[in-house]
Amino acid sequence: ETLPDGTKRIIATYSGEMQNGNKHGKGKYTIFSYDKDKRIEAYKVEEVGSKDIVSESIGVLFCTEQKLQGDGILTQKELGSSSVDAWSKSKKSFVAQWGMTVSGVLEGKWLKVKGDHIGAEEEYLWLPMELKPSWLASKKGKSTKTVLQRLEDEDGLVYEGQFSENKKSGYGNILVPFHLRSHFGYWAYTGGW
Repeated sequence: ETLPDGTKRIIATYSGEMQNGNKHGKGKYTIFSYDKDKRIEAYKVEEVGSKDIVSESIGVLFCTEQKLQGDGILTQKELGSSSVDAWSKSKKSFVAQWGMTVSGVLEGKWLKVKGDHIGAEEEYLWLPMELKPSWLASKKGKSTKTVLQRLEDEDGLVYEGQFSENKKSGYGNILVPFHLRSHFGYWAYTGGW
């Protein structure tokens, strides 16, 4: 795709079999999304390296600006006996739980996520790339922890399977990225087309 200023950006990729210039046979087709001029990327919420934070907490707190709420995590103690959904509703706050995939635009050391992707009223929410919980300072080792891991394979809407004359045909599977799941109503499908 060519933008008004003349720059080009990739909106889709295809690798696989072709016939007469059409997708035909087995292949993989990926469609990318953009927020203004920046491509939306996927990240897994996980502590890179040792699991000092994961063992003590539920996940990373979304922020309404590029500023942490306390240590930036929801601990087991703070959650108590509540479910994460009940805690989120009562506190009007959102948690990216460990193992969850999120999509957004990286701006410095913050991931900008559209609020409607997680049911928030705010236009955008922010997730930090790194955390430095105060209680880690007393432990040995590095006290700053990376908590978002890049997942390039989940950036776009991916269909992998059979094509006929540029259309999905036969058996295949589709993976819907985090930022489109509320629109599609599902995140994965495997079967016939």
